[in-house]
Amino acid sequence: QWQQASRRLNELRNAFKAVGFVKSEENDLIWEEYRAAQREFNQLKNKFYKEEKKRQQDSFDAKKALVELAQSVQDSEDFAETANVLKKAQADWKKTGYVNKKDGDRLWEEFRAACNHFFDRMNGQRKAAQNKVNSAIDAKKKALAELKSATLTSLEDALAWSEKWTALGVVPRKFQQLDEDFDQALSDAIAHLGLSAFDVENALWESKISGLVQADDQDGLVAQRNALRDRLDQAKKELHQLENNIAFFGNSKGNPLLAMAQQKIEEQQVLVDHLVAMRKKFNRLLK
Repeated sequence: QWQQASRRLNELRNAFKAVGFVKSEENDLIWEEYRAAQREFNQLKNKFYKEEKKRQQDSFDAKKALVELAQSVQDSEDFAETANVLKKAQADWKKTGYVNKKDGDRLWEEFRAACNHFFDRMNGQRKAAQNKVNSAIDAKKKALAELKSATLTSLEDALAWSEKWTALGVVPRKFQQLDEDFDQALSDAIAHLGLSAFDVENALWESKISGLVQADDQDGLVAQRNALRDRLDQAKKELHQLENNIAFFGNSKGNPLLAMAQQKIEEQQVLVDHLVAMRKKFNRLLK
């Protein structure tokens, strides 16, 4: 618009000169009025371009800062946090304003290259992680089928199977039914040995946790800790409910239902104590 106005001013200047002279007493006055108008125009135009130059410099500095930010994090291994940083940087880029085409194109290419470098790495890592998960799922399905047809003759055989299963890796929550099926199949495979259920669970569980600690499998340890916590919370809740229920029997000694309720409380307390011991053992194994 300023360029258009400048061209129009030139046209007016030429037209002004083409008019010719007027009376000398009026010529100076008209000429000064014309010069004053042109001076005001030039002052406003210069002010605009000075401010525009500052705006473009501010935009250039903002874009340059975003380029430097993107380049500083493009090799980050913290994919989740860095992805958020770069997504915000991309949104901020759109607000930075105009710079000249040469600088703008160069800065944009640098910024885009850094962002693409990071997101290509992140997507590659996610693909590799998914491939690893898929391999673990397939391997566990195969191992589960083998276990169901295997003959176990000792607790040591079961521990070997447990170690093998743990070494196959962790599967997503939606596939954790595989782990539950394995635990059940392993229990069934050694049921004929006549071992204590708690002793078997302790041995297998300790083997599993030790394997996860050795492999530094934090996801697997978190999953085991959460599962144990949930079991303990549920067991305590059921014990509390049984203890509340027994109040309905009052002092009715010799009541077979009372004896049965007391037996259930004792059994539930044993389970709670067993789970508490497992939780303590879990904490020790982490050290």
